[in-house]
Amino acid sequence: MKLTHSTSAVTGSYIPAIHVTAQSMAGQYHAVREQDNEDSIVRFENDSIMVVAVSDGCSSSAAAKAASQASCEASVKFAKTRDVWSTDNNTLKSAFLSVIDDVYMDTKLPYNLLEATLLLLVVSKITGDYVGISIGDCSALVLDENLNKPEVLLKPYNQLLQSTRTVFANNKDADSFMNIVRGRVQDKAGFVLFTDGAKALLDDTYEEEVKKLVGLTAINAGEAAQTEVDVLTNTFQQGGHDDVSIIAVGLENPNTVRIASTLYQPKQEEAHESEPAPDFPTITPAPMPMEMEAEKTEEMPAPDKPEKPAMPAAEPVQEFTAEELLKNGITQRPSEFFVQISPFLQNSLMTYSTATGAFQFCDLSGQS
Repeated sequence: MKLTHSTSAVTGSYIPAIHVTAQSMAGQYHAVREQDNEDSIVRFENDSIMVVAVSDGCSSSAAAKAASQASCEASVKFAKTRDVWSTDNNTLKSAFLSVIDDVYMDTKLPYNLLEATLLLLVVSKITGDYVGISIGDCSALVLDENLNKPEVLLKPYNQLLQSTRTVFANNKDADSFMNIVRGRVQDKAGFVLFTDGAKALLDDTYEEEVKKLVGLTAINAGEAAQTEVDVLTNTFQQGGHDDVSIIAVGLENPNTVRIASTLYQPKQEEAHESEPAPDFPTITPAPMPMEMEAEKTEEMPAPDKPEKPAMPAAEPVQEFTAEELLKNGITQRPSEFFVQISPFLQNSLMTYSTATGAFQFCDLSGQS
């Protein structure tokens, strides 16, 4: 599943344009069994906001996929209908869970089976403010406009401090486990949101990959950015059982564009001019010394059909008219003779008979 990168129509010149690149893949556990990817991702924007959300359905639940889809749907509905900017955090938590419950009930599935974690990011295209909300084990990173080391924006959070346990949006104490962060995008390069299958992004191991992905997304390098997130997602998908989803949000801040364009923008034209095509390598053989070529010619038997040897580059061609060559006698082989007098045969042709050993000068105008 892909969310193709796209450009936001931003109101106000001081608000950076927003681009999104994303990928979601079924983990090894589901892939080998040909089962569905139980993660879901969504992107929505209108004239005033841009929303991205990622959700991870619980594999042990029969409604895991439906739960993750409903969680993403609820995230968009909440962001569209609620003033998240002026609402305090406690009120915001209650309002968000209320919307989630409404969407869950609309699925007509047992409520207790709708187990999913989720994380959403809402960005104002008018003021440049952002709000991030997470429930459970999804995570988010944020990068400053200079593409320095990524910082953790949201990470798995539970009060029981047990790494093997998490909380779902349908849990009775979900509001206690919900985390909310706020900020502004004017000095940011972008964000990376991801499910538990890509939790290694919280470590320093993939710092350069994260910076490159956000940088390429910020400069709207569509195919290059999509390739980067595809490779990164596939790396985690191959190395673990969990489904993997990654969303990159890039912001066109001037410093970010300058740095990312220098470090990451593909330079296909320059590479084409300076490097030979790999499928057709250019091979230049070393030139054979003239004296070696002469010795080789003497040792070789005369072929049935003489081939024209290369002209010696070091010796100037002597200029003779065709008549002078005929008067002085011809000692060269026919091919050599033809090569030497060819500059003078503008409307004539010299032929040679191997049977008689005689040369004949023919005028192409009809006389010979």
